Amino acid sequence: MVNWTDVLGLTSLLVGIILVTIAIPTQEWSTYGGNTLGLWRICPSQGGCTDVGDTTEIEVVRSMVLLGDIVALMGVIVMLVAFVLEASRDISSRWTKLIAAGVSLLAGAFILAGVVVYTIEVHDDLQTSFDEDKGYSFWLAITALIIMFISAFIFIVGTVMEERKRRKLSRKTKELRERSREENGFRKNGFPGRSRADVPRPYSENNHHNKHNNNYQNGHLPKTDHPNGYRRRHRSASPVRRDDFNNVVWDRYQHQYVPRLVPVSTVLPETQYFDPRLGLPLGTYQHVDPVGPKGFVTYVGGRPTGGHRRSPSGGYPGVHSLSDWRRQGHMQYSDPYLYQYHKY
Repeated sequence: MVNWTDVLGLTSLLVGIILVTIAIPTQEWSTYGGNTLGLWRICPSQGGCTDVGDTTEIEVVRSMVLLGDIVALMGVIVMLVAFVLEASRDISSRWTKLIAAGVSLLAGAFILAGVVVYTIEVHDDLQTSFDEDKGYSFWLAITALIIMFISAFIFIVGTVMEERKRRKLSRKTKELRERSREENGFRKNGFPGRSRADVPRPYSENNHHNKHNNNYQNGHLPKTDHPNGYRRRHRSASPVRRDDFNNVVWDRYQHQYVPRLVPVSTVLPETQYFDPRLGLPLGTYQHVDPVGPKGFVTYVGGRPTGGHRRSPSGGYPGVHSLSDWRRQGHMQYSDPYLYQYHKY
């Protein structure tokens, strides 16, 4: 796609070519005593223009200015080629634009060299003999070389802006491809595949990082006799233990601290005999659920071998199995609100 900088640079270069083309054949490079002097002819005030003598200085000025005009025309051709390449989208035109910038600089340098030689060798000699002044042709050449330098600068700026845009687009495309590859997974021979075991990184990193950290309960057994210092067999990493651990307990299904509903001091006498099957004292029990309507043994552990993963009532926080109850630092079934002992 053609940028505005390319159009502006090409327009400036064309304007410079037009100005220097007008300046070359005209006879208004210098004026003295009513006479006018150009690069090719001299016109006295009485009329009857004649050719300028082929001096070395004049030939150098002619060569430099003509070379600048020709090189500038080559720059226009290069820019037109760049526009064609941009339209066809076959090849990037940034190198052609840089070539056009270099050609514009070279053309301006040639014209500048010719103007300098004319000012030093021709204009100063005339000024010592006559009251000489510079004409409009000289100033047209000066304006042309300035515009050519500006067009070269515009080409360079446009190329830099295009390169930045291209790099930004390439970086964004790479990020989108990586994101798409992560979302779609590893693909082998065009089909989904796995190059390694799909292990959740947060869990593995936390387990390795906090393996010997007693402040975390993340699946490893801390070396402590603290009531809360037990092994976590779930994947929710417990936060740092709080100071009010006697009043709160970590709920592994809600993944947050919840108030402890069982008083710490509620413990049955140690002399009480417990049923070896369920760990309950001998006698008849009436099961009462203080939160939900379902009150039965499976609420805290339905089988002697282990408890349920989730509480049937879904309301009693922090207690989901027989092991959970013991790990919180209480005797087995020591809550009088859950199990009331009745003798007949």
